[in-house]
Amino acid sequence: MKKLYSVARRFEKFEGNEPFIALELNPERKRRRHLTGDEPKRLYQVLESYKDRGEEEFKARCCVLLYLLTSARKKEWLDTPKEWVDLETGILSLPDTKNNEPDEKILPVAAIDILIELFERHPNSPWVFPSPRKIGFPLENIKRHWNIIRQEADIKDIRLHDLRRTFASIALSSDISLDQIGEILNHKNVNTTKGYAYLINDKKRIATEHVAENIIALLTEE
Repeated sequence: MKKLYSVARRFEKFEGNEPFIALELNPERKRRRHLTGDEPKRLYQVLESYKDRGEEEFKARCCVLLYLLTSARKKEWLDTPKEWVDLETGILSLPDTKNNEPDEKILPVAAIDILIELFERHPNSPWVFPSPRKIGFPLENIKRHWNIIRQEADIKDIRLHDLRRTFASIALSSDISLDQIGEILNHKNVNTTKGYAYLINDKKRIATEHVAENIIALLTEE
């Protein structure tokens, strides 16, 4: 409500004192949640059963796995046209990100296999995840399916963004440095130079592949 009044004042839709101005707000606690214990395995078991339930379910399953394997933010896959994806070089080129900067995401082999299957299913769509209802538009969200998936996997408090944290957590346990993780996640404080760009890409690929292999092993272990 406080935000609502602030916006109304900015657009001159409200005059006077904001009713919440004197209230002491509780400080926001930073969320620190990622998949732990046998949660990755439970999630994967549900995703494996989910892929055969229908086309929308198959897309949702692919989307969740791509979030987990590439550390992408939510909209970085849903809004992605196929032309940004280079399957030969294994790179997703994002012209703009949350940081207002372009980014190149390394695609591990497991992610490329998922993308190949998606492209084969929808060869005429320009989008990685085409909308089933709006022809020519991308899929808006997988919220309904994600709610079903996390309910069945008994991970009800896990959000899609927490899969990004899970990537970072597994990366840390895989002996990937914090600087390298920041580079993979496209955090703004990464200090790089153009002269070393090719070395950074090689290191990013090795690191991303290593983390993806560990994620697959964790998901599929008996």
